[in-house]
Amino acid sequence: MQTYPQWQLATNERDESSHWMSGTGDPDYEDRRDVDIAPRKRKELVQWLTKPIPERRPFYEDTWREVCRARFFHSFFALRDLAQDGVWPASRWREALQAWAEEGIVLRSWRYAAPLVQTMPDAVLLEIDHAVTWWMEAASKAISRHVDILLNLCRQVLAFLWSPRLYQPLLTAFKSQFLDSANHYADLGEHRQQFATFLTYAALGPTEGYTVEEFRSAIGALPQEGLEKSAQALSQALEGAADQREDYWKNRAQPFWQKIWPKSRNLATPANRRVLDSHGNCLQR
Repeated sequence: MQTYPQWQLATNERDESSHWMSGTGDPDYEDRRDVDIAPRKRKELVQWLTKPIPERRPFYEDTWREVCRARFFHSFFALRDLAQDGVWPASRWREALQAWAEEGIVLRSWRYAAPLVQTMPDAVLLEIDHAVTWWMEAASKAISRHVDILLNLCRQVLAFLWSPRLYQPLLTAFKSQFLDSANHYADLGEHRQQFATFLTYAALGPTEGYTVEEFRSAIGALPQEGLEKSAQALSQALEGAADQREDYWKNRAQPFWQKIWPKSRNLATPANRRVLDSHGNCLQR
């Protein structure tokens, strides 16, 4: 070391390693924090809430949750203003409900926010259902008003829990059994129609690891009742696409109808066929 005095141990451990991770307890982390302070004025906050949350800023934080916790009316009225314009920022609502579920604020938040949350679009409610149910549970322990709203929200969340959901790892794991169940439709008992609906949604895709031929074979194995339920599920999927209906028809429903539906078996009811044909005719005009 005396011969080469420039060879000194690094005084900062970061200099000794090519990989250094800062944590919240590290003073250097505090220096790197990229904090976005939410505005305090309602009009400015409304504009701030419409901004997308940065995805490529690893040290990004903002004070939205603190605003929701310390200034309920400030946060609530900003979200309400956006909702009146049809804007429902899901991630911001998730953080707000999590903060509003805390002791000391939950009853106030339920009193004012419950009627608004009841009008939340289904797609947003489904995306943040865990935050909504957490807030509902916290409020249900002591509320004395909006009981009807609580019950309505409970019923709405339970429509979601009973609706078929596509979970790719599970679909991959039980692929052979899932497809073969179409050959045992009657054995499924009271769940047979739900299976037909679930099979239809999987066939509408995109579902990895399944081929058009496999879905065509499975759908073709369904009896008349199963095909009727499948046709209804396809019609409901189109209705649920709302503003994206044209794209959904072109990319999902039409390929299903043309490539998977069993053409050699005219087993769907005339009513269901008319519904599906009307979707295609209306979108092609």
